[in-house]
Amino acid sequence: MRYVFTLLSLIVCSLSIAVGQPPKGGRTCRILFLAAPDDAPKTIFLNDGTTTQQVELPSLNLSDVYKLAPGNITLRLCTAIPTDEQPIPAGVPAVAVREAIVDCYLLIASDPKNTVMPLQCQVVNADPAGFRMGQMMWINLSPYQVGGQVGSRTINLKPQSQAIMESPLEGTGYYPVKIGYVPEKDQNAAVLVTTQWLNNPIGRMVVFIMILPNSRIPRIKGYSDYREPEKAKSPEGL
Repeated sequence: MRYVFTLLSLIVCSLSIAVGQPPKGGRTCRILFLAAPDDAPKTIFLNDGTTTQQVELPSLNLSDVYKLAPGNITLRLCTAIPTDEQPIPAGVPAVAVREAIVDCYLLIASDPKNTVMPLQCQVVNADPAGFRMGQMMWINLSPYQVGGQVGSRTINLKPQSQAIMESPLEGTGYYPVKIGYVPEKDQNAAVLVTTQWLNNPIGRMVVFIMILPNSRIPRIKGYSDYREPEKAKSPEGL
């Protein structure tokens, strides 16, 4: 996990592009526990300074969509709902969210050095103006150069970098994916994956390239971010 969070401060800055209209219903986030160990917690409490809600910590998919308070806030992870008698302990994992960020991913990772709670967290800006439907967000958390063909698009990522890719296919359907990496300087590229992915023009996709514990070979993990449209409230009395 030593590479997972070395880039995230850069990502937050580079993805802080033009702010679009907030998602309907206010500020939102989805949560992902990257490379969660087998004994990792499945749920936790998330405090945004105004409310505390129990949230899931999935690793195989993005969590449900959670609503957050507006303004400049700080997200804190805690094991229980805070009270006057038992407030949130100092030292819990925390991250600031700027007022301009209206949609984000909250990335969780293990942090054995944190004796209060062995987790750390980071926010990745996912505002709809800079990350639109049909696009792909690629985040290379590995120390290797990674690149290849993604449908009709070409991707080339330097170590610890990120990029937004336009939709690799018009409409819904499968497209070929062939990605490789350069193990060492001046070496030939080695193939990481040759497969097909399904394009969803009414959703977004986040792709991480990471090094898992006890491994030197990068892994590619993609997560679909499709959100069901919010149902309009029925008129009172109907």
